[in-house]
Amino acid sequence: MERTSPSLEDVLYKAVGSWTTGILNAATVHSIFTHIDNGARTSGAIAERAKIAPRGAQAVLDGLLGIGLVTREGDEYRNTAEAEAYLVRDKPGYMGDLVQFFADHMGEWSRLWQVVRDGVPSKAQGDDATGTDWEKVVLSIIPLSQPGAVASAARLDIANAGPISLLDVGGGSGIYSATWLEANPRARATQVDFAEINSIARRYVSSRAVGDRFSTADGSLHDVDFGNDEHDFAVYSHVAHGESPAGNLDAFRKLRTALKPGGTLVIADFILDDDRTAPPFVLMFQCNMLKANRQGGCWRKQDYRSWLDSAGFRDISTELLAPIPLTLIYAV
Repeated sequence: MERTSPSLEDVLYKAVGSWTTGILNAATVHSIFTHIDNGARTSGAIAERAKIAPRGAQAVLDGLLGIGLVTREGDEYRNTAEAEAYLVRDKPGYMGDLVQFFADHMGEWSRLWQVVRDGVPSKAQGDDATGTDWEKVVLSIIPLSQPGAVASAARLDIANAGPISLLDVGGGSGIYSATWLEANPRARATQVDFAEINSIARRYVSSRAVGDRFSTADGSLHDVDFGNDEHDFAVYSHVAHGESPAGNLDAFRKLRTALKPGGTLVIADFILDDDRTAPPFVLMFQCNMLKANRQGGCWRKQDYRSWLDSAGFRDISTELLAPIPLTLIYAV
């Protein structure tokens, strides 16, 4: 069998991954994709529209061509289908704010080797958070949650579920509540999260004209009383990776108590296969959790099954969404 030669180019491209983040961040900050979409196609026209230096415009366009997010024919540039869908401002799938969020934290990755050595970060998310721009953080990650909100609403036929009550634990922006309330005008939702985050969620949910059926409870998920037999559905989206195994088990027990008999818990997160070989993005996200959190991580499907079983859930099924490797778990 012929052996394939090792690819130096492949290693080189991985080694300069931070360049990709920097190029993409510069393009989103200066709305390059949006200007192209609006008809500025040459380097000079883009520089003028974006009010940036001509040399800078040419460099970032070269970079975008190199990473495959624009095409060039003659002197004119076009967005690729991916850039058109996700990087043009004001389009539904816009992820530019998330790109900028990743870029803001790019420097932390140069110190990952220290966290790997010690096993925990010297400073974790939530430490000294008084100066955190929570609105920027919370709203930027909506694109990671929206696919799960839409998919779960469809699978559970929320539109036809009648006068239901939803408990959204750690709901952040309120994207699940907003999506489900839009689908079902007879539904009501309560979000549990910290006060500064709940205030953002109330504004976001109100901006989607369903705020009159949305309420909040301020505090930690471990401190707030979820009630007994009160809710038809509960959501635990992108929360489990920030909790320890004991913390997740405690949360699932509280959620089982809060749900009515036959009520459904929806979990959405980046979840590892049981043999820890996939999905690739989730394997990489594990390093993100190591550098950002002292107790969390990307847990395996079998970990969730064990916690849910111990908490009293019996009917458990999973759904993997694409292209984002987001796993939804439904537990009754």
